[in-house]
Amino acid sequence: MSQQIIEWSIDGIRIVSADATGRVSQAVLWDSFEHHDTSFTAQELGEKLKKWLSSQSISPGTATLLLPREMVVVRQLQLPQSPDDELPDLVKFQSASKSSMAIDDLALDYIKLESSASGGGQAVLTASIDRKRLRRIREILTTAGFEVQHATITPIAIGQFVKQFAGASLGQSQPEMVVFQRKSLIELTIFDRGALVFSHSMVLPETNRLKPLESGITRSIIALNQTHPNVDIDHCFAVGTAEDEDVLQLLNKKFPGNVKVVQIPESLKSFSDINGYEPLIGAGLPIANSDSRIDLLNPRKRAEKPDRRKWYWIGGGTAAALLMLMVYGSFSSRKSGLEASIAALNDSISETDRKLKEGDPQLEAFQNIDSWKTGKIDPVSVWNRLRNHMPGTDRLYMSELRLQPVVATDSEARFTGVGFARLRNDVDNLNQQLAENGFRVTPQATTTSSRDPDYPIRFELNVEVIKIVDSDPKVTQSSKKQSSKS
Repeated sequence: MSQQIIEWSIDGIRIVSADATGRVSQAVLWDSFEHHDTSFTAQELGEKLKKWLSSQSISPGTATLLLPREMVVVRQLQLPQSPDDELPDLVKFQSASKSSMAIDDLALDYIKLESSASGGGQAVLTASIDRKRLRRIREILTTAGFEVQHATITPIAIGQFVKQFAGASLGQSQPEMVVFQRKSLIELTIFDRGALVFSHSMVLPETNRLKPLESGITRSIIALNQTHPNVDIDHCFAVGTAEDEDVLQLLNKKFPGNVKVVQIPESLKSFSDINGYEPLIGAGLPIANSDSRIDLLNPRKRAEKPDRRKWYWIGGGTAAALLMLMVYGSFSSRKSGLEASIAALNDSISETDRKLKEGDPQLEAFQNIDSWKTGKIDPVSVWNRLRNHMPGTDRLYMSELRLQPVVATDSEARFTGVGFARLRNDVDNLNQQLAENGFRVTPQATTTSSRDPDYPIRFELNVEVIKIVDSDPKVTQSSKKQSSKS
């Protein structure tokens, strides 16, 4: 039975109808950027998509949403060893400490990993996306007529495609890399011990186009060795790279004799060209191990254990009431009534405390919003002011960047973060450039890091955006009058 897969990609919306074997009966692309335009409401975009679907003779129905790697944040976390039913709470707690957004504003799911750390902890890989953004996408598709039941990510789907059509073990015996290419977009994914452990996406530039890919492969291998030391990647599976000889040559250079190009068999094709639809086909294939599934609409949650305390209280109260009734008669009846009232009050207090604690994340979010309003700044405008003075990634790049409101007389906001540069002089030039263009720079000491051999200088960024003060129009007018009299 065919199912519909929808990929919310950068260059448009791809839709396929495919069965559990990978046979495709329909594949279309809404070649438009309107689905990213927030000036349209979800209802308006849904109507546009519905009209286009009608022109393509597509009947919407139940569907799975596929989110590309660049839309989600994928992060590996190390947690203390704990029972499986407590793991969802630990993941949320650790993710909240790593994210700049409130945890309740994120749609978050995770998969368990085998950890080689000596501490005996539990490693997990999390995938998250802004909950409001995911809700908007779902509203658009619902308006168009789709009933979206699941939401997964392309690294998982591409892995399923390679497993089905290349016989890959997804790193069961040795780590394996999957390289997916669609035009200039490339996703690098590493599977180890049967699970996704690393994923990164990039866009190849027009000039010196293989440099980002070469650096990305190097960083991927370094990241793998940090979690699983002294291992080598066994195979590299290339998906969608058949028409790019430059990329294939680089992969063969990095993994000599271990590169395999994976394509959908001709016997399953119903169209002359379905290149680029491999992730959607993979998303429709069954996953044998549910522990390897990512579903941002139906994430893993703590399995609540039945609370038997209420029954214990009822049983104990009943036994006590019967005993007191036999001994004290009417006096015990009154006492039992008072105890029942006290128990009800305690339950009410507990319920009130629980509701107050549930509101803490929302209260914190409102406080953050109030901070931004007090600062009276536009985060996008402030970000553009910083971006205009940042050099290209050929000199340095930021691995972490946070924007915080500042309620002060001469500052709008503060940027903090961590970056890596080729030379210390590149960091000094950045600080000088920002200091000369409306930023208050607090210099930080640089260190040498082995995380990225191409960018060995680790530095921290701490700058404040100085408010731009407009001249007083009244003073200017007065000055003009005095000048004319002279």
